[in-house]
Amino acid sequence: NLRMPLRTKVLGLFLVLGVLPLIGLGAVEYARSLDAVEALLVAQNARLADRVAAVIHARTTRMESDLLLLAENAESQRWLRSSEADEEATAALQQFFNDAWSRLQADYQGVELTDARGRTLGMSHDSAEFGEQAQTVLAPVVRSIRDDRTGRELGSLRVQPRAATLLAAGELPAGFGEQGQGLVLDRTTGAVIFHSAPQASLRTSNELFGADFRPEQLASASGSLRFVAGDTDYVAAFRRIDGAPWTVVMAAAVSEFSAPFTTVGRSTLITFTIVAVLAALLFGGLVGRTTRSLEELTAAASVVGQGNFAPALPRASGDEVGRLSAAFGTMVARVRDMMEEVQAKRQMAVLGEFAAQLSHEVRNPLTSIKMNQQRIQRFLDERDAPADIRQSMTIALREVDRLDGVVQGVLQLARQATDTREWRSPNALVREVIEVVSDQAKAQHVNIDGTLDDGDDQLQADAVRLKGALLNLVINALEAMPAGGTVRLNSVVADGNWQLSVTDTGPGIPEDRRSSVFNPFASTKAVGTGLGLPIARRAIEEHGGTLSLGAWEADCGATFVVKLPLVRT
Repeated sequence: NLRMPLRTKVLGLFLVLGVLPLIGLGAVEYARSLDAVEALLVAQNARLADRVAAVIHARTTRMESDLLLLAENAESQRWLRSSEADEEATAALQQFFNDAWSRLQADYQGVELTDARGRTLGMSHDSAEFGEQAQTVLAPVVRSIRDDRTGRELGSLRVQPRAATLLAAGELPAGFGEQGQGLVLDRTTGAVIFHSAPQASLRTSNELFGADFRPEQLASASGSLRFVAGDTDYVAAFRRIDGAPWTVVMAAAVSEFSAPFTTVGRSTLITFTIVAVLAALLFGGLVGRTTRSLEELTAAASVVGQGNFAPALPRASGDEVGRLSAAFGTMVARVRDMMEEVQAKRQMAVLGEFAAQLSHEVRNPLTSIKMNQQRIQRFLDERDAPADIRQSMTIALREVDRLDGVVQGVLQLARQATDTREWRSPNALVREVIEVVSDQAKAQHVNIDGTLDDGDDQLQADAVRLKGALLNLVINALEAMPAGGTVRLNSVVADGNWQLSVTDTGPGIPEDRRSSVFNPFASTKAVGTGLGLPIARRAIEEHGGTLSLGAWEADCGATFVVKLPLVRT
């Protein structure tokens, strides 16, 4: 009965708790015994893998010294820097290769030196094309040769080692046990280059480990893995060879050592299962209904404690848990509404006080500045001053007007503003913004580029407020790149909307601060009021548009996207 008291449910839960520990104990002990066997096998195989890896590593170190000899000697360096007509350098290098080949041919199938222009010179054992001899399982080793002073690539050295160079016949043991396997795998190709059973060499890793195996599973320095070969389960230990794309794998058959534990464990589990089957059915039905709701309600309470007032609540039911869940949901909704209301009132109260002070302290000096600038402008006009000077004064006056509009913008965060709308081209506003910031951009070594839509797009806008919002975005981008960079402004028209993206190449906005970037006073800069983006967003939203932050990418700067509805003429 789903409406029975919670106490009865808990009593029923305790009645079956005596059975579950028995099943759990048997399963845990059985699993622990198998884990102990597998851990022993892995440890034994790890010792074997470490021993073989040490041998191969020592020989790859010797191979590195051979590569250094062939690449850094005077004859090779002279030939790489010589012209195609320098026969003396070619003859000297050929003689050096002939002398070196008498010592190296026992370890390598071929050596080839190639310069930056594509010339090649090398040695090999037969006339077959270099690197394609039959039965070759080791990938060629290629080393780039660069000029020590300039870093320019001079050419490359390519050698084809013999398999016996790394591991001679009989040096690779089988894994632990009679059915064990030992092998060396090339992680780049997936080829098995050595195997304790000769007939298994030259096979691919998927043929030995199964179709689901990927060489990336062996990417770490050491570890263990399981695989099935035929109908036998194996556990293996592997060890990566430092500085080379090869990994040593030693495997042992689990069934060879776990058979006694499996027999005892299986009979024990069967006995426990028969005894507990009825109790388990009752326990599952009862606890599945009760604890599921309790767990969901507990998780919801934890989410609310972390500040998220939109938790997922359990489905409504008629018992105590269901009624508690419904009451909890009502409480959370009321708390959420109260918190949002309090937060909004608090921010608006602070903004109102700040706006009043700002208006008092800034507007009077602005008026004086504007009057003096207008006086200077009249003076320049009367004396026919150069056009660039008059243009600079015109821009200064326009920016004073915009600054006065910014003061108004702060006030608009705390109260509904009255704006004046007229038909304007948003692309024209963007070009005015570029003109305003061009000098600052040049001083910071910032390049402003991008593509603006060619159409004659019109929207009803308060030009001062909308231009101020766009200017704020561009100035923010410039301030993010004090040492130089690029600001990209791209506009497109789609689905009746004009969309502008403003992208910089600065450090970007930290991922943990992206959610609060539009909150008042939440500035990411060392100095700043944190009001620019909230004012810009409100101005754009009052024009029926949206301002959003582009997708986050590490070390790729920041992107802001403006979208506004328009009328296309």
